[in-house]
Amino acid sequence: APGGLISISSSSYTINPVYYVFKQFSAFMHAGWERVGITSDSLNLNLEAYISPERNALSIIIINAGTGDMTLSISDLGGFDASSGRLYRTSESQNC
Repeated sequence: APGGLISISSSSYTINPVYYVFKQFSAFMHAGWERVGITSDSLNLNLEAYISPERNALSIIIINAGTGDMTLSISDLGGFDASSGRLYRTSESQNC
């Protein structure tokens, strides 16, 4: 709660937290990207990964379903070179 991406009243609007989750998800995957397999040893991490058609960009979506911060190590990407990257976070205090 509240539902929807944006709440609108007669004099203002509020961007709801789910907007930033949607923004993050849609900003880093594009038409033609393929879902690839990814696993985790933690039951509290929900993971999805998508690779570009050119196979030169990879987006990994990590959702921490637990109650606290977690440490994450990414390895064995099936030959994909992940020597550099960027991290974007949506949380109670950070919006993408």
